[in-house]
Amino acid sequence: SYIGTDGWRIKPIKNEDGNTIWQWSYKLKSFGREANSIKFSVPNDQDISIDNNNRVSIVRNGLIEWYENSEDGIEQGFTIDQRPKGQGILTIIGSVETDLLVNTISKEKIVFSSDSVEVFEISNVIAFDANDVKMPAYISFKKNGSNDKEITIFVDDSLATYPIIVDPLVTDTSVSFTSTLDDLSMKMKNA
Repeated sequence: SYIGTDGWRIKPIKNEDGNTIWQWSYKLKSFGREANSIKFSVPNDQDISIDNNNRVSIVRNGLIEWYENSEDGIEQGFTIDQRPKGQGILTIIGSVETDLLVNTISKEKIVFSSDSVEVFEISNVIAFDANDVKMPAYISFKKNGSNDKEITIFVDDSLATYPIIVDPLVTDTSVSFTSTLDDLSMKMKNA
């Protein structure tokens, strides 16, 4: 995987002939509430950092988007310091570009597959506040037309004490994420 100013990209898998079998990328699009959503543009290089534990952080307007390689998969998280304006459910929306199929969609998980083989899933959305109180959270996938795909995380933060953390997990079913952040880590250290 690669994380940079153009988003999070899982390196395309190639077959024995060198042809790409599939690709997948994610870009954070917006967050907030329906009437007061903050839209994001491409971050600058100086907005991206990596710490000693190989956590990649992208500082955005109103939140920090972060990625961490764990034993269970890639943790993609969002730290939000202050309650966004407005009323209603908090949403975090990302656009997805992929030729993988989505064969399972529920509030608990989204499973991406290639030729009936599960490749990876996004699941286990956990949201908690500054007092470690768990908040209701779920995930959804929406396809608008042939190329416009979105993953939305919904969080009920009505009783939350800020800051809050929203933390979905990406786990592999047929690919390995073991060297997930090595490329970016090396690029950041050599910059």
